[in-house]
Formats: sequence, C-alpha cells, structure tokens
Amino acid sequence: MGLYGGWSLNDALNEPLTGGLLLTYHFSEIHAFQIQGGIFSSKDSEYVPQIEAKLPSNERNLTRGPKPKYLVFRKLSDHSVLWKISITKQTVWNLSIFADLGVGTIAVGDSNYLAFGLGLGQKLYFNEHWGIRFDLKELMYQGPNTLSKPLLVTKLRRIPITRNTP
Repeated sequence: MGLYGGWSLNDALNEPLTGGLLLTYHFSEIHAFQIQGGIFSSKDSEYVPQIEAKLPSNERNLTRGPKPKYLVFRKLSDHSVLWKISITKQTVWNLSIFADLGVGTIAVGDSNYLAFGLGLGQKLYFNEHWGIRFDLKELMYQGPNTLSKPLLVTKLRRIPITRNTP
C-alpha cells in the first residue's frame, strides 16, 4: 500500500497536480498486480489567462471547460531488472526497474472514459520494508477537447415586442 503524488507534463488548461493511493499485490519477486485510485486538482493552470488573452474577446471562457476529476486503474507490473548500487561503499541499495501496463477509467466533467496506461519506473529500496519509486507514465484516453469547439459566453439580447392594436 502506498500514497503517490504526480505532476502532469502536458496540460495547459488545468493545474498539473494529482495524488492518490496504490494497492499492490506481488505474485512473485518480478510480477505484481496494482490498483490505483487518484484525484486531480480542480484549479485552472497559470496559463489560462495567457491563452484567453490571445483569443478574440468574449469568444471563449476556458475556465468553464470540463476538468479531470478522478481515475481508477488496474495494472500489471514487471520488475524483471534488479540491480544493486553502493554510493558510499558502506551500504548497498537495491534498485528495481519496472514496466507496467494498465486499463481503467477517468472521469472528466460529468462523464467517464476508458483509459489505458503505460509506464516505466525505478524503485530504490532503503531496507526490506521501505523504498521510493519514480515513474514516468503515459495516460491515454479519448475525452472532451476544450479547444476543439468554442465555449461561448452567451449574451442575452432584448428583442422588443410590438403589439398591433386595431
């Protein structure tokens, strides 16, 4: 069991922070099954005002677009590369390079979308029970594209009503 925190590298409209919980069951030294649940920050990124400034006035309001809320993933991991490293010649640390493949769902706005994940990472063990891991993961899903269609800010217009009286 573990907690995680993450940073999205390519989302210009939403704050890139995410975090959640990992539950892992190891079938053997090298194969594992993992369930990941996470939530995303609901804030806009610092780039939204800059992007909106380049758009024609009153055409789009990017803060009204759908935002990722949470994800749930089931993943298989392969830890087949195990190394040892000694920095000070006094202790030996175990390294484990792993790959994982997963399928799950991501909630964006009010809808859920099928998602696939692919990852590569490294674990550094301090002792038998504690370690730290670094991952680079790709999350792939087909969801709404906020920039593909305008999110128009509607203006109410008064239409005068005239009565024809005889």
